[in-house]
Amino acid sequence: MTEKSEWQFLVDYVKDDTTDFRNAVCRSQLMALWTAYCMHNDLCVDTKMYDATLFDLWLAVSLEQRRALRIFRFSEFDSWMSQWLV
Repeated sequence: MTEKSEWQFLVDYVKDDTTDFRNAVCRSQLMALWTAYCMHNDLCVDTKMYDATLFDLWLAVSLEQRRALRIFRFSEFDSWMSQWLV
C-alpha cells in the first residue's frame, strides 16, 4: 500500500458514518491505523512532520466525533494518538 492510499484509508475511516468513537473497538482501530501509518512512513513522535500529519488528521475528525472521543484540543489528541508509539 502506498503512503497516499494508506493516508486516504485512515481519513476515510475517520469520516465514515459507521465509525462510532463511543465504541472502544473503533477507538482502538483508529489508534492501530495511526500507529501502522507512522511505522510504515517513519514518522517519529514530536517531530514537525509527525505533528503536521497528525494535525491534518485532527482536522478530519468532526466535532461530533471529538465529543465521542471526549477530546477537544489537539494537544489531547496528540497525547492519545501517540500512546502506542512511545
